[in-house]
Amino acid sequence: MPPPDEGSPASLHSPNLRGSSGILLLALNSHKSLFRFLETTPIAWTGQKFFYQSNHLRIWYTNNFLIFITTTTLPSLYFLILPILSTLGNLPFKNFVVFVGILLCGIFNVWVNIAQILYGKEFVLVLNKIEDINETLLNQYPNCLQNKNTFNLDVLFKLFNNAYLKYVINCPVGCILYNLDPVYFLLKEVSDQNFVDVRLIIALRYSFMVIVSAESCRLFPLIFLLFLSGMRLSGTFQESVTLCLMGIGLVLSMLFNFAVVKGLGRIPLHLYWYIVSGTGMILAVIHILMLYTYRISDFSADLLSTWAVWSARLDGSYLKRRYYRKKVRAMGVVEIAAGVGENRFYVLKRSTGVKYFAIIVTYTINLLLGVPPELLDDLR
Repeated sequence: MPPPDEGSPASLHSPNLRGSSGILLLALNSHKSLFRFLETTPIAWTGQKFFYQSNHLRIWYTNNFLIFITTTTLPSLYFLILPILSTLGNLPFKNFVVFVGILLCGIFNVWVNIAQILYGKEFVLVLNKIEDINETLLNQYPNCLQNKNTFNLDVLFKLFNNAYLKYVINCPVGCILYNLDPVYFLLKEVSDQNFVDVRLIIALRYSFMVIVSAESCRLFPLIFLLFLSGMRLSGTFQESVTLCLMGIGLVLSMLFNFAVVKGLGRIPLHLYWYIVSGTGMILAVIHILMLYTYRISDFSADLLSTWAVWSARLDGSYLKRRYYRKKVRAMGVVEIAAGVGENRFYVLKRSTGVKYFAIIVTYTINLLLGVPPELLDDLR
């Protein structure tokens, strides 16, 4: 199979997207048809395959610049600076929450764009080449790979479509219908002061929440895979990055679990909703990352066994076959480890996920018992 030209789709193992996720895919397709001008991104997940195109990059740059200015920069300046000027230095808590949320969305979009520009085309071509290699190996050595679980993206995309996608579509829509989103309270104040039309308020809330959520859904699998491959290619930095990520996950899980337990009745409902949802999302991301650490090792072991069979069946002299057998034996299984620099503290295995979640529960209980209730009552 020749590499795809620019503008052609690159095939991938098509995950099973039937069942309950069909409604969500229909919603994303409706979003895609309504906002077709956003679909000039160089590389994105379309629901069945990754797609790369280099045409109309100037339009893509312009769209991203306008989206970044209208949905991130201007609202951030308005919600942050105007309350400070109007209240003589006092920043309302809800304004700060929305400002942080908008800022995070802007940072996410910027890094997505950078990743697509630097790595998009090569990433799609490599994926297509891996598909071609797998088909060739299956045709030449069917007995070798017949009973092995080859590496694919089914687990990732099934979990993504059935968990993450449901949240980011249903939660914003529910917030808009029941007026529970933080954007509603801020825009309500703006409309009361400036007589902004109600339809314009709904449009702004939709642009802030649903569009950002839908675009994040399309780009999340790509960014996740870019992150995995980039972390592996980082060489000596891989152990340090893994250790930092595990530390960040531990701290975030502990704090969000604490906020869920102690925040009920103390935090407003429209903010408490996001804390509960964030807790579930953090645990889901940790589960996915832990899952693929040992799946990478399994895939590496399968490749080594396949190459061992291939080296034994090479046509040629005995010395050539012996040389390749020794080369294969000298290769080690790819492992994801945590540490500092090249010093490994531990290798992530199947049992690491259970131990990690047990540590999260232990630290959460210690935090719940260590913070006095009087300190939390002062936050009301």
